[in-house]
Amino acid sequence: MSQIYHTEKVSYGGKPVHLGTSFDSDEVVNEPTHISWPYEDNTYYTFMVIGPDVPSRENPDPEFLSSWEHWMIGNIPANNLSAGDVLSEYVGITGPEYEIGTHRLVFLVFKQNPVRQWTLEGMTVNQTIMFEEGLLKKKVIGLMRSSFYPRRIPKKYNMVLDPIAVNFCVVHQKKPVYVEPTEPPDETETPEDSEEQEELRRAKAENRTVVFSTTTEEVGSLILDRSRTWS
Repeated sequence: MSQIYHTEKVSYGGKPVHLGTSFDSDEVVNEPTHISWPYEDNTYYTFMVIGPDVPSRENPDPEFLSSWEHWMIGNIPANNLSAGDVLSEYVGITGPEYEIGTHRLVFLVFKQNPVRQWTLEGMTVNQTIMFEEGLLKKKVIGLMRSSFYPRRIPKKYNMVLDPIAVNFCVVHQKKPVYVEPTEPPDETETPEDSEEQEELRRAKAENRTVVFSTTTEEVGSLILDRSRTWS
């Protein structure tokens, strides 16, 4: 029996996304203004946005950058994203990794299973997951978001492996420029943060990628190979 997917509702500034809607890159700089999907009561979900076409759909690089992590939120009750745990902050089609051309943004929702744990008092059941992944801030781009394989997260945390809702749009990048996302000022910025911001500005001027730290990602395949054939 084939998997049945729901189409999640996504829109940017009132413009709906429906299985291939076209956008210019400047229309997706900031996170969608509406996201929802059919949900079950007393159930938690993980939502993610990936970019499977790096450097471009016409010129993918499957062995290195091809799947990019744009946004991820876990422990979402029902479809209330604001109540979930942000694992990576949203970024649009930005940075030198993205060449001129077309790029898909794919929206995926995974159903979380209850987490059963044995303690000295016996077995406990938790509805939420203690994610080990650190928070990726908006300003972190480049290698820290590359080589992201969506199914690794559901497999690692024993979720339902197939997404329960999907959608995607096609974004047109017409010029290779970095677009700074809209972000409120950080009142608690530290000296270290200031150095990273300065490095990011220098990198943008020199058209190179910034990596603030390194990570080792498990090598796997892009979720459900058909994600590469969605038009």
